[in-house]
Amino acid sequence: MTRKFPPPAPRELVVIVDPKAGIRVRNGQVISIFEEYQANAKAMADLILAEHAKIGPLYGVSEELLLERTSKTKTMMGVGQRLDLSIFYKVTAPDEKLKSMVPKLRALKVVQSAYVKPGVELTIKDSIIESRDGLESRHSIESDDGLVAVTITENFLQRHLNSVSEGGMGVPCAWVIAGGKGAGINIIDVEGAWNFSHEDLWVNQGDRLAIDESAERNDSGWRNHGTAVLGVLGGDNNSFGITGICPEAFVRTVSVFGNIEGTPSEWSAGAAIVRAADNLGAGDILLLEHHLPGPNAGFQTQEDQVGYIPIEWWPDNLAAIQYATDKGVIVVEAAGNGNQNLNDPIYNDRDELFPGWSENPFARNEVDSKAIVVGAGMPPVGIVTKDTELADRSREQFSNYGPMVDAQGWGDGVVTCGYGGLGSSTDENRLYTSIFNGTSSAAAMVAGAVGCLHGILRARGSAPLEPLELRALLRRDDLNSAQQIGTFSGNLSVVRIGPRPDLCRLIAELTPPPPPGFLSTIFSLVTAFLRRLF
Repeated sequence: MTRKFPPPAPRELVVIVDPKAGIRVRNGQVISIFEEYQANAKAMADLILAEHAKIGPLYGVSEELLLERTSKTKTMMGVGQRLDLSIFYKVTAPDEKLKSMVPKLRALKVVQSAYVKPGVELTIKDSIIESRDGLESRHSIESDDGLVAVTITENFLQRHLNSVSEGGMGVPCAWVIAGGKGAGINIIDVEGAWNFSHEDLWVNQGDRLAIDESAERNDSGWRNHGTAVLGVLGGDNNSFGITGICPEAFVRTVSVFGNIEGTPSEWSAGAAIVRAADNLGAGDILLLEHHLPGPNAGFQTQEDQVGYIPIEWWPDNLAAIQYATDKGVIVVEAAGNGNQNLNDPIYNDRDELFPGWSENPFARNEVDSKAIVVGAGMPPVGIVTKDTELADRSREQFSNYGPMVDAQGWGDGVVTCGYGGLGSSTDENRLYTSIFNGTSSAAAMVAGAVGCLHGILRARGSAPLEPLELRALLRRDDLNSAQQIGTFSGNLSVVRIGPRPDLCRLIAELTPPPPPGFLSTIFSLVTAFLRRLF
């Protein structure tokens, strides 16, 4: 049977050490910079050696450099624990040995926690994509001698770009304003693989900031997914195929499978986020298209994805995201397809896995990733279904939900690059789909909307919005298209996935009224003067 989803990334054994121990890894050897902890460091080194394992800083950067980059931050990654990336390490060993090493590592005095983290998976609900409408995407043009000379791609209808009244995000409201197509904005998509040779991804697309020649790069599921996301964000603005929401933004990528300087065993999802953040500035966008099997899935891969949750629940991922948002980078994070109430108390139960300072970030109390978390909503009736009970902007059954979910995008029916099915071509560089889906398509849509907004602000010379400031705007029902209850009973807040962005109203909110003309100014002054006299 064909699997619905691409294979997960390899599992990771994460170790969190005591910040006071001064642990360092030099040339693969564990040491301590403090004399009183050197014996404890040696015990850790001896264990790694005995297990024929390797250890290194999880984020691929030296401890000193990580400390320097966060030395002035006030961001808290736990109660009483300031953001500190230098205490996270990754142990590399054969997968079958990872679980047995956890209790041995936890027994060491310098170790606060050790845990095996599931490999990240893509937030698409089904990657076996075929067009539902069977539209023919191409037609041939014959030359004078009757032979086919060229093949032209049609210009597809992308209704998620349309006005709010038609179920879209009002993208045309942004495109008519300077910067509204994302000019000057950098976006990095963190996932696995992409096809940069696609005919509709030639302009404003960067390259891989970190990827190796791993098997996952050659997996069509990972590659099609990345290609589809790039299409939603920055598909070329031309006369054929599709157009991205912010087609003038500069889009690059970072892979979780490795970088040009290392090997897959030395790389991780958290490291990919940090690498991306180091290549972005305030107001730029970092898109996370992953989820992980959580406690309700037994932390095991599930074919139906039930129990999958946002990646920030794991302390090493949370710290990486906070590192980005602390710089002013806008992180857009898929909520995941696990059909989970993220307000469930089970996510507070962390003591056996993580250090005592670690808190559930879903609660957004003392610890907050400051990411924009995106759920999957139903597209307008007629896009993927004619069932009127499945109301536009109601929650897709698979989408995670809860008070922490900030905004929604279409969870199905998004027309973009990759996969195929929309037309007859089998050339990978000319594949399109009409049903990109999951919190994958939803998060990409919201990231594109943010690209438009920040492009407008940048064109005006205005400062970009801070992550929490932007998140608050996207959560407001009065500035966006409010979520509908659909077939779900009970309080809307219980099944919350947030509103769908309305670029027309958001732009109006961020745009100061034009200064009054000279005559109206004089009239106002005269009127005020006369009122004072009489």
